[in-house]
Amino acid sequence: MEDGNEHLEHYLRELQRITQAAHITLEEVYSDSWIPNFVREPDHYIMALHLPGITPAALLPPLAGKALMRISLKAWQVQPVKIRPREGTIQAAESWLDASTELSQTLVVSADEDDGHAILSGSTPAHRPTERGYSTEHWVVGIQLEQLDGEGDYQASETYIYIDPRGGVGSGKRYTPSTFARRGDPGRWQRIEA
Repeated sequence: MEDGNEHLEHYLRELQRITQAAHITLEEVYSDSWIPNFVREPDHYIMALHLPGITPAALLPPLAGKALMRISLKAWQVQPVKIRPREGTIQAAESWLDASTELSQTLVVSADEDDGHAILSGSTPAHRPTERGYSTEHWVVGIQLEQLDGEGDYQASETYIYIDPRGGVGSGKRYTPSTFARRGDPGRWQRIEA
């Protein structure tokens, strides 16, 4: 069909995708220590990927047939560009390390207590050193949602979320999809089973 001449279900899916965008929240996790939390880095984070409009049941296949929705993830740990403070020149270029397998293995599917939408939550992989000797500080999570159409085929949509923990943590801070240049290994989609 020509642009602007799609079926109603296409427009409803697009409207839902725009108004109920996936988002991620982070919670800091600290080990027991006499040192106050505000002067040290968290040991790791608990990442929760919220999927409004999708229930955990929609991710489960029936006894015979296909699940209404499938979800796959890609993830990277990012060492942001390092700039020499005095000269303003680049000391180390941005570096992306694939973390898809590590993140997807920790994720557990659950339902939100308030409205029942699907949440995938788990521990973030520990930050790693890059070739330049700096550690990763940020994450990028790619989300591929595949929805079963009326003809029994999956229609995929992809979105990417860039996460800088300095931007905030806790349930009040939501990291939402954004556009940015993806770098490094394109990675492989890791299917998440409900």
